[in-house]
Amino acid sequence: ALALALAWTADGKPRRARIAALGELGALVARDPDERRRGKVRQRLEQVLSDPNVRVRGAAIGALAKTRDPAARAALEAVRGGSPNGITRNDARRALDALAKDLARDASVESVQAALDEARRERARLEERVRVLEAREPADEEGKGGGASR
Repeated sequence: ALALALAWTADGKPRRARIAALGELGALVARDPDERRRGKVRQRLEQVLSDPNVRVRGAAIGALAKTRDPAARAALEAVRGGSPNGITRNDARRALDALAKDLARDASVESVQAALDEARRERARLEERVRVLEAREPADEEGKGGGASR
């Protein structure tokens, strides 16, 4: 799917098809663990930022935000600060805001996941301690009162 979407972003393809393909690229790599693929898509999206069509540029800007790739910030900042087109600058500003929000959310989720993992490890340690204590308990009871009460 990634190679197909990349192919449809090429110059010469119908504008609407390019816009649709650009929109999908960001979503496709948002959770892709392969940094090489993410970088390849980011580079393609950054190339499209100089497209003469404002809608194609806007789709590339939106796709960069969807990638959740911190490396996309530089290109979006450059567009926000340097584009002569107000629509494109505004799109870049909104994309930077969305990217920052998504990255903060991802960091928060990672923090919660780390805390949950630590709680699970602590629970496993406590369960092991309880198991060891319960294994000792019957032997202790037999020695204490087993012979005196009979």
